[in-house]
Amino acid sequence: MADEYGVHRATFRFASVPRPRPAAPPQPSARSAPRPEPVGDANLPVRERDRLNAAAVEATRVLHNIVAHLRHTDGNRRWALGTPLYVVDRPYGVLRPRPSFVNWSQLKGLVIFVRNNDELRLLGRTAPNGTGIIVLPEDGGT
Repeated sequence: MADEYGVHRATFRFASVPRPRPAAPPQPSARSAPRPEPVGDANLPVRERDRLNAAAVEATRVLHNIVAHLRHTDGNRRWALGTPLYVVDRPYGVLRPRPSFVNWSQLKGLVIFVRNNDELRLLGRTAPNGTGIIVLPEDGGT
């Protein structure tokens, strides 16, 4: 309708205007979702930790004919939150270092023991050539 000056005015009815719906948060696709990093030893059940500790010592004995022992009291971040294995008083290897904490220059020359192929893949991405990584058997045998 035109007013007295000939201007057409529209009347708005806000009730009829569709309201925007809140957007759902984006869902990651299965292909693009990153794999979770393995949990640290502190989050493993005691039986699993004991099994892995025994398997690392046994693998060292069988594969390299060396008697190694675990040192849980080092408290040194050098081991990337893993458990160091020693032969006499020299570091020999590390059981399950956390990939996000690894400094390969500090672990150079040490044997790395991992729980499964997922852990192998995560560490293998950044490990320098020549790094020995051993996947421990799931059944406890070597």
